[in-house]
Amino acid sequence: PTAARVQRVPVRFLDTVLLLSVGVAIGVSARALGALPVFALTTLPGTAAVLIARGRLRTTFIVASVVGGGAAVSGYLAAFVFEFPVGAAQTVVATLMVAVTIPFRLVRRSPPLAAGTELALMAILAMLWHVAHR
Repeated sequence: PTAARVQRVPVRFLDTVLLLSVGVAIGVSARALGALPVFALTTLPGTAAVLIARGRLRTTFIVASVVGGGAAVSGYLAAFVFEFPVGAAQTVVATLMVAVTIPFRLVRRSPPLAAGTELALMAILAMLWHVAHR
């Protein structure tokens, strides 16, 4: 932000526009799809991308887009074929994609994850366990 301010980029305005657009998108999506798939499709693709990409921001964005799109389409198809609820199927597929990426991180011996990332993974797994054992 400091370099942008020096170049006279309206940082505060752009931050406000970004946060408002994300808030509207999440609100509309949660109403249309439900809270579970919206939460899963906003957090899990990014988690998978961080586990795969080697700190390159461009690669992280590309991987997150591919994982998110793949989870949405695959979950929808799985829901159609097996007659599951769409949101739950998309969430399970996105979670499986994250689970598949964990060995990549372990094999590569990358620097440790940020504490928030590990906490988010544990929260997601606990939530899924709770939903599965109702």
